[in-house]
Amino acid sequence: VMTCERTLTGTTLEVLRQAGNPFRNFFARNPDDDICARYHVPELFAKEREQLLGVVDLYRATPTMHSEMIPVLGNKGAGKTHLLHSIKHGQQGAWQLLITPGTFQKDTDFLEYLLFQVIDTLLGGGKLKGRRPLEYISEELGRGMLLRTIQALSAAEQMDLFPAPGLGKWMRKLGLGNSQNQERVQWLVEQLTRSGYNPACGPLKRTCADVHLDTDVASELVWLHLDRTETHNTAGVMRRHIYHGLVRAALLGDESDLANFLTYGFAELDYKVKPSRQELVLSLFRVLMEVFQSVKIPVVIAFDQLEDLLLVRRTEDGHRIAEAFFAGLVQAMHQLDGICFLVFAERGLWNRFVPSLDGYIQDRLNNPVHVPGHGTIKALRLEAPSGELVRRIVQARMSPTLRGID
Repeated sequence: VMTCERTLTGTTLEVLRQAGNPFRNFFARNPDDDICARYHVPELFAKEREQLLGVVDLYRATPTMHSEMIPVLGNKGAGKTHLLHSIKHGQQGAWQLLITPGTFQKDTDFLEYLLFQVIDTLLGGGKLKGRRPLEYISEELGRGMLLRTIQALSAAEQMDLFPAPGLGKWMRKLGLGNSQNQERVQWLVEQLTRSGYNPACGPLKRTCADVHLDTDVASELVWLHLDRTETHNTAGVMRRHIYHGLVRAALLGDESDLANFLTYGFAELDYKVKPSRQELVLSLFRVLMEVFQSVKIPVVIAFDQLEDLLLVRRTEDGHRIAEAFFAGLVQAMHQLDGICFLVFAERGLWNRFVPSLDGYIQDRLNNPVHVPGHGTIKALRLEAPSGELVRRIVQARMSPTLRGID
């Protein structure tokens, strides 16, 4: 028995020598890294995960709540990035738009930097809970916009949604054959009243196809409705373009109008009084937030590995960069409602920079958030796990490497 144990131990050590240390070889480089899912131990930081999801749920219940920030602090290798991955890609809880900036552009206006991080996540190919954000949001908003457009039409205009071929046009004028179109309108309204991504009703363009409603016609009707109902100030002009761009994405699968408008078109429109670049950026950001809030999707902006994001380890002016970052963050919290900010940072960095910041900035960063069922949260500190959890974490890491040993 002793010989077998020594042989097994020797074999195991040799495998580890060849394969390398799984804790060093496989660590999360960003919150989208598949390594997190491969070595996930759900019980690790389960309480902290529930607390953060509880904060996010506050913005689902009250979309226009004041923007707040929660720091998540832990030593290097504590599992901060892994925790963020489980919130971003885990299947627990409802859907949210979670933005994880990979860089910090310190020489640009902070609000514009933040806006384009949101736009990049919205338009990009990355999936959250198995679905692109644009697909989810365009469906939700598109159904609501088309529903309001149809309900605002007169009875005669609703009948014209489904043009009759040939002699049917003359029968329509005589008041004959309208009952079938009335049934179509009623069925369409019922379908649009349902939740946007309900599998029972399918995507919006399929709903239109089922009732023989031309999607180009529907898209044009939505634009006319927006033109009649939206204001003609800066925000109203932006709403028309963004709402219609989302409707086109849902109805026609055409995302180009929306992408062009969000990336540069918003600054090139012929405004009656040309706003400044900063005013345009703030107005566009607020309209986008209205879109997310209208479909009850919380917006979470999570800064991970703050020490690397700010590059404060490799520069002598680290304090100036950190001060600019936190000042910009507080400014964004002051100008925009409805955003949940999460900052994942090493404790040493946090304790080095935050106490030396301006008092107003410190007060805003340290503002506590009350979460029903979890109490008042000012900061989450990731402490060392219990011995039993350590054993399970080691087992999860070692098992794939040792699986081939008899």
